[in-house]
This record gives sequence, structure tokens and C-alpha cells, in this order.
Amino acid sequence: MAAADQEPHVSEVCPRSFQDNSYRDGFLGTVADLQKAGVLQDVVIEVEDHQFPCHRLVLSAASPYFRAMFTSGMAESRQETVVLQGLDAGMFEEILSYIYTGTVRMSLDKVQPMYQAADLLQLDYVRDTCSSYMVMSLASSTCVDMYNFADAFSVDMVLNRCRQWVCRHFAKLIVADDLSQLIHTQPAELFTGDKLWSSNEILYMNPRAGKYISCSYDCESLRSAEAITVTSNNDIYILAEEPEDPDHLHLLEYNHAGNMWERARPPSMYKPEKDTDLGLHYKYLVEADGVLYYLYVVSRRIRASVWIRKYNWQTDQWQECSRLKLREADVEYMTTLSCGPHLYFLQNTDLHRYDPDQDRWCKLTPPKVMPHLYTAAALGAEIFCADHEFTKAMVYHTESDCWQILRGWRAGPMYMDHIFTPNFFVLENQLYLLLEQFNGIYDTAEDSLIFVYDRASDAWSSRGLRATLPIKDVDKKPVSEVCPRSYQDDSYRDGFLGTVGDLQKAGVLQDVIIEVEDHRFPCHRLVLSAASPYFRAMFTSGMAESRQETVVLQGLDEDMFEEILSYIYTGTVHVSLNKVQPLYQAADLLQLDYVRDTCSSYMAMSLASSTCVDMYNFAGAFSVDIVLLRCRQWICRHFAKFVSSEEFCRLSVNQLTEIISHDELDVKEETTVWEAVVRWVQHSREDRLDHLDSILHDIRFSLLTSDDTAAILNHPLVRDDAGRTVIANVVKESSNYPRRIGMDSLEMALVFCTSSNEILYMNPRAGKYISCSYDCESLRSAEAITVTSNNDIYILAEEPEDPDHLHVLEYNHAGNMWERARPPSMYKPEKDTDLGLHYKYLVEADGVLYYLYVVSRRISASVWIRKYNWQTDQWQECSQLQLREADIEYMTILSCGPHLYFLQNTEMHRYDPDQDRWCKRTPPRMMPHFCTASAWRTEIFCAEEGFDKAMVYYTESDRWQRLRGWMDTGNSEICYTPNFFVLENQLYLLLERLNTTLDTEEDSLIFVYDRASDAWSSRGLRATLPIKDVDKVSGLLFPVARMYLPCLKGEDK
Repeated sequence: MAAADQEPHVSEVCPRSFQDNSYRDGFLGTVADLQKAGVLQDVVIEVEDHQFPCHRLVLSAASPYFRAMFTSGMAESRQETVVLQGLDAGMFEEILSYIYTGTVRMSLDKVQPMYQAADLLQLDYVRDTCSSYMVMSLASSTCVDMYNFADAFSVDMVLNRCRQWVCRHFAKLIVADDLSQLIHTQPAELFTGDKLWSSNEILYMNPRAGKYISCSYDCESLRSAEAITVTSNNDIYILAEEPEDPDHLHLLEYNHAGNMWERARPPSMYKPEKDTDLGLHYKYLVEADGVLYYLYVVSRRIRASVWIRKYNWQTDQWQECSRLKLREADVEYMTTLSCGPHLYFLQNTDLHRYDPDQDRWCKLTPPKVMPHLYTAAALGAEIFCADHEFTKAMVYHTESDCWQILRGWRAGPMYMDHIFTPNFFVLENQLYLLLEQFNGIYDTAEDSLIFVYDRASDAWSSRGLRATLPIKDVDKKPVSEVCPRSYQDDSYRDGFLGTVGDLQKAGVLQDVIIEVEDHRFPCHRLVLSAASPYFRAMFTSGMAESRQETVVLQGLDEDMFEEILSYIYTGTVHVSLNKVQPLYQAADLLQLDYVRDTCSSYMAMSLASSTCVDMYNFAGAFSVDIVLLRCRQWICRHFAKFVSSEEFCRLSVNQLTEIISHDELDVKEETTVWEAVVRWVQHSREDRLDHLDSILHDIRFSLLTSDDTAAILNHPLVRDDAGRTVIANVVKESSNYPRRIGMDSLEMALVFCTSSNEILYMNPRAGKYISCSYDCESLRSAEAITVTSNNDIYILAEEPEDPDHLHVLEYNHAGNMWERARPPSMYKPEKDTDLGLHYKYLVEADGVLYYLYVVSRRISASVWIRKYNWQTDQWQECSQLQLREADIEYMTILSCGPHLYFLQNTEMHRYDPDQDRWCKRTPPRMMPHFCTASAWRTEIFCAEEGFDKAMVYYTESDRWQRLRGWMDTGNSEICYTPNFFVLENQLYLLLERLNTTLDTEEDSLIFVYDRASDAWSSRGLRATLPIKDVDKVSGLLFPVARMYLPCLKGEDK
């Protein structure tokens, strides 16, 4: 919700700290630019007669070796030129590039001298990166050299990997004619199925050789394996959950020599989002042409997507690739695999090929006649696949894009009672089939069958193949070329700036004093110049200050400069209401854009009755347009409340006329504007009475009734003839003024149709039905919605470019559009699809926004809750509610007063925000198919599916009462779905009707509840909704807001 719209009880005006996330990158980049420009350098490093001008501060921040040299009283700390022995000049140039950028460039010809230089200068990241690069570059032509170097310099990791490499490739090495070529071994072992993790056991089998070897592993990650692949280099990889962080995935690599699973080099990554309520998902790990790909398929109600990430060995990062969008994807009957240099997505109705070189998908011919596609394997340039029960098998020719049916399989009469589940795999260049059998009569699993395909005879043979698998419970890294690579030290920027801050606190290497109001601040010219264009111009462009040891700054407050200095050395700025304005002025002078913009945002965020006028005056004086605009918007929207505050009387005459001239003034009657003017004038009558004539021109007398106008003419302020004359003239002039926006506002219920980005705003009593379409892609992925007590409308939806995140959209009433709201995006909660379902809510209680999601598992359920903290601008975790179970189809969460309520038939709980805890309340019990609920004052009304029963819950006394006003029509052919909402302080019921005999939707009915007679009435209410395909976005089904009719640029229905 917009911070400017909050009163102090909602958003306390308190100090806050803001972290400039781009500051570290920008700071180090500017330091590198100053190095290239050759300015502010204060030492020369000489290596092999080559001189490198540098900055002592930068060298000290990056390297403990230089830090000891320049800060501990060594002779070099006083020398202008420092000579380094035992280093190569070319290597030191590379080291210097890393020191100034955080990026190290690596190649095979310089990795060893680079390691030696980094070891001497105590640069851990560069040294460790050299070790990793040597390991990655092992080959016949490099192994011996790497072995000798690792042995000489005790690089244990490289030494061990060299030994393993030689042992693993020994047989090939001793007969190879050309050891400079990489050795590619053929896979000799194969996993059966796609998972064997129920017992951490793996069966390695070769049916033709009669080899079946079972191994168990002490590796917990195997139990959470999500995808597996074997590369062309015979590396075996598994993608599994991080043991300590289930939100992340990491790679395991099989160590052939040790018969163990080890963590592989690719970094961990966040799990993809899985929308259980929208569909299912499936994951694949695939290699194509030496590159590792991770693919996951998400199938939603109306669409499906294949997301793909590839691992880049050069940058050591997972990169997003082009996404494939589908009409639908049945994750039970589809697959993704590689064939040659391409990846293929395959199901009955769709076949798509991914081209890595062009990073794009192209559509190919699907099989069409295989609705239950179950297994597939690539052999040569062909893809073989079969359906779920192996009634059909086909082969796809990738080069000609055509399909052919394999006719070799004949089940025969002896198998009539059996159900078959096929599994294809390619072993020793032959296609194998493992056929699991299930006896449908005896409901038992029988021995599996193994066949090999004879292409010449188009037949399957099982001669000499062992059929029964020796274990039960079978669950269903590419070689990097030796090329130059660049590595980015992601932690370098943080560490560099942190060390610079430590040197500042220690008072070392400072070379200038900044004096502000007789207070002296020792600093580093380089740091000031990197952070501030103002200081950069001062110290690098020949100004007199560039030669002075002490520089005096005028027009600054010493406390504000201390805050500015804290930002310059840390990237963090501390802002509070009492210093935001002088801090803005200081940042404006020193050209610190982030601090200045942060101060502007803080002022806009802190708007309230007590601060608005002061902010308004400051923004006008210093042309802070964003604050000026938000002040005007805030006053216009809260005008009726604001005019009663003391701050209102502090407005200048120009500010007052500016505000009351706006069409966007939210007032029901123009008399509110007149009364506000009277109050303002009477606050200082002698000084302000003379301005009344000019102010009256902005009062829209044409919007007043004749009685109101007569009352104004008799008011003491205008009773004289001059005042009457002015008003008479103003009445004539104001005849063309439009109505104020608040005069045509109406409470309306919002009915969503997210599939078409359409919203119906309706007020059945007023007969108003206005439909609006929006050009906002995020509406299609809306997950929850709420309307706050401040009439702000919020939607929680997927980030358009990042489906792993949720962001908040806010409705702009004046512009009739959806805009990104201030609350930051957040990671979607983890949803264990295999364990249960989930549901989400966005709720406001007592001015605070809450996001709740319910996860229902087999044996338990949980309600997770996050609240948005306006002070820290963060979502915070609150107390979790543990349940025995939660049926997400028959439950809800809503707010009533200052509390939140979780409600279903067997359980009811209330959340107290002040104490951050849940307490148990009395559930309805007699409503098993709970369907809808709505809060009205201190009561909660609810009804069950079919509307056979409706009840009211009294929150103050914790008791339930049945509503007796609904009378069943007795028509058994009609199925009812009720939806409650509260509009204009009345309880409404929209009753959807389905004719079960004809399976058709009938017109919906709308009723209003008469509490006095305990009855439902539909007199004068329109029943049929003008739009179809209504989506029940979780949260309030039909949220109610006060809408401004002139702004609703839609179509009356």
C-alpha cells in the first residue's frame, strides 16, 4: 500500500537504514576508472623493471600482504617506489587487474605462475581459482605437468585429482598413440529407471554380460534426487536438494575411483516455482554437446511452460535460456531428452526441438497417435518411444522429421491379464527394453522382462538375458576445453569496501582532512572521489583543494556530513524524520544520487497529517517533484480528515488554492470545501481575510444546492455586499467546472476474469455493472487479492520475468490502472507437490498487510504467515499454525477487526498480531463442505457448498448461530455455489447455479440479507453477471472497494 496514504498508526515515522545494493559495484568501477586515468596514485610497484602506479589504499584493501607492508611501519610504507622480487611482470599485471575489478582471467599457459603470484600476495580467491582451473583442465597433454606442479607447491586438490585421472584413464593411456587428445570413454554402466533412492541403493547392470551389481551409499542427498544424467564423458550427475536448505538444488558427481558421490563444481541454484493449484511440474537433467542443461516443465490450467537453464563452465553460473510456451503439458505422459546437439520436448500433441546455438525452440511433427507416451531413448539420430502399457512403440527420425511405428512387439493371449510398463535404455549401442509386469487379476507385481531390439527383423529378443531385477523399490560433468576463462569474485566487492571501512576506522593511509563547522574528518581522497562526483572534480581536475591537506566545506551540517561519510565508506545510509531534510540538502550538494533519492522516498513514505505540510513546504522550496506530487495526492485523498488537523491551517494561500482546485479532491459534497476554507481563514482572520476573494474562485458553487449557496451568502465572512458580489460572479464562472472525483464514488464488488485480464465492478443495488480490461500481464498470474481499510486494492502475482518471485500490484484509482506497489518482491514459498496442496491469501488487519499460505500434507498441515513491515520495507515471518489437517477446498482465511481467522469445519484459530500467536476457537463442526465466508462488523458469515446451511460466528462471544432465512427450493436438479460479500454495510449473496441434469450453468442469483427478518431478498437486484469465466482468486472472492466512477473507463453492462 502506498506509504503516502498511511496515517501514523499504520506506519510509524521512525529511523530506517537503506542499503545501496549497486554502490559496491559502482564504487569499485569508479576506482578502476581512476586507476586507468592515472589519478590520485600514491605508490609505484616495480616488477622486473616494469613500473605500475597504484593506490596504497586499494592494494591494502585487497591483499593482506600489501596491508601489512603499508600499515605496519615497514620501510616500504615510506617509499614512493616498492620493488617486488620473485614475480613475473605479466602475472602482476593480471593480479592488478583482479585487485581493481574483482575479475581474474585464466588460461592454461599462465595458470601456474598466476598461482605462485596469488600465493605470495595472499589472494585466496585467485589461488583457489587457479587450483580449480587446473583440475578442470586435466587431459593427457596436461596431466603430468599439473601433477609435477601440484607436488612441488603442495596443491593437494590438484594432486589428488591428477592421481584419480591417471588411474581412471590408465588402460587408454598406455595404448594411446596421441596423448594430446582428450579421452572419451563409452558408458559401461547404466541406471535402471530414473531414480533408485528409496534405500540409497543403485543397481548397475549389463544384461548381455550378465552383470548385476548392487551398491548402497551413505549419501543423504540421494534420497532427495530430482534428476540424473550420464554425459558423453561418462560423468554421472544427480541434481538433488541441498541437505541444509531445501529451497536450493545442488549437483552430485559420481567418483568412479572411490565409488562415492561428491559435490560437483556447478553452484547450487534456487528451486523452480511449483504452482500446485495451477498444475504439476517435472524436472530433467540433460547433456547435449558437452553442455549440461536443467529443464523443468510447469503445467497450469490454461498453459504450460518448459523452463531451461544451462551451466556455463566459463562463468561457473547457471544461465536462463529461451522458454518454451505450450497450450498444455501432461507431465505424466511427456519427456525431455537430448539427441545429437539438440534437446527435444516430446508428448503426444507436441514435439519441439531446442537449438543451443540459436537459443530457440522450433516446432516439429508430434507422434499424435500415442496419447500416453511413457518412455523414450535416443539411439544415433533416432528417438524411440512407447506408450504407458506398451501397446504401441514408435521411432522418430530427427533428420527427416518423420515417425514410424515399430511392429515387433506382440503381447499374445498369455498376457491378456497383464499390465506392462516399459522402460527404454541404450546400452553398448543397442536399444533395450525393461518391461515391468503387473497381474491385473491378482493385483501383484511379477518379474520384469528384459528385451533387446533387433532392427533388421523389427523384433524384440530376450535370449540369454536375465529378467528378474535383484533389487526392489526401483524409483522412477562435461569435459571443459582447455580455453581461457574469466572468473568473477562475487564476494570481492563486499570484502573490498568492508576493508576500506576498517582502514578508515583505524585511521591509516588517510591523506586529506575535510573540515565542516570546525569539525575535522580525516579521509581518503580516493574513496571520496570514487563515491562523489563533487569530490572527484575537486581532487582530480587541478582545483586548489586538490593540493590542500585540509579542505573546508561550507553550507553543510557536521552531523549530516558524518552520515554522508558513513554512506561513502559502507554504502548504507541511515535516515530519520528529524534529519531527512538536511540530509537531502547535503546529498544534493555532494551529488550523491542514491542518498538524495532515498531521502525523497523516505519523505513520501512518511506522509501523515502531522508531517504533510512540512514536507510540502520543503519539496516546493527544493523542487523535489516526487514529494510535491505525493503531498498533493495525499491531501486530496484524505481531504475530509486533513482539514480538521492543525497542519491544514499551516498551508499557505497558494498551497490551499492549488489543492482545492483539483478535480481529484475526494469529497462527497462541495460544502466540505467551503467549510475547510472558512476554517483556514478563521485560524488567522486578520491576515487571511483579504485572500478570501481569490480563494472563492476555486470553490465550485455550481455543485452546491440553492440552500447551501444561501447559507454561504449569510455567512459572516461574506455577508457584506462585496462578498455577495464576488460569490455571484464566481457562481457564473464555475458553471463549467466538473464534479469532484469523490462525488461520484460508489462501493462496488470486484469480479475477476484473469484469463482475459477483465474485471467487473458491480453494485447490484445501484444497478451499476462496469467491465474494464487491463493491459497488465501480471493479472493473469494473480495469486491473492485484498482491499484495505484505506481503500487500497492489492494483488499478489508472479513476477513477469521471474516466476520464482511474487510482487504486489496496487490499483491506481485516478488512472484506472495497475502499478507495482512499494512492498518488495519475495520468493514464492516452497510447495511440496508430492506431499500435498496449498492455498494463498493476501489479507489486511488493522492497517498491516499479511500474506498467508496453507500447505496440506498427508499427515499434517501448516499455515505460514508473513507480514509486511513498512519501517524496514521487508516481509517478516510470523508464528506458524500447525494443524492436524487442512482441506484447502473447504477452508478460508479472513480478517475481522484486528485479528486474522483460519476457518474450516473441524478447526478454527485466531491470530493476534500484537502477541504474534494463534489461539484455538470454536469451529462450526456442522459444516463439512465449507465454501464461503465474509466478515461484517464483529461477525463472520459463512455457508457451505450447495448452500444447504448458513451460519454466523460472533467473534466477541466465540459462538455460532445458524441462519434460518434460506429456504431450499427443493429442486434437486440445481446445484448451488454461494459467495458472500459485504457492500454498503449489507451482506450480499451471489448464488451460482448449475443444472446437473443438463450440465449447464444457469443465471446466477443475487440476494441481500435482511437481519431484522432473518431473510434473503432479491427485489430490484440484477441476477445475471455480464461476464463469464469468473476466477476465484484466493483471498476475498468478491473484494469490495469504493470506486470512482468517472475513472472507470470501461463498458457498462
